[in-house]
Amino acid sequence: MNAKHKGGMSALLVQIEYYFCDLNIIQDKFLLGVIETQNGFVPIDTLLGFVKVKELTTSAEEIVKAVETSKTLVLSEDKKSIKRVKPIPTEAEVTRDRCL
Repeated sequence: MNAKHKGGMSALLVQIEYYFCDLNIIQDKFLLGVIETQNGFVPIDTLLGFVKVKELTTSAEEIVKAVETSKTLVLSEDKKSIKRVKPIPTEAEVTRDRCL
């Protein structure tokens, strides 16, 4: 494992899951655009370009290993892209859930 941060794989998974979490995803126009053009997926190569991911790893293989343990994300069959298990909520759904 070459993860560059304390916690290695767990820190990497936490960061990637954050990008895809309800509160972040509905506000992240870039990721939403990628998801729309990639049938719900985000290529791992795209994630490798994110500053916070670069601080943790430069390896697609490490991202694959981390995401394989996720309960909220799944890999494409070729293991080159990631998507959420659950559909992306609307902004109204996220706002309502935060108020309950």
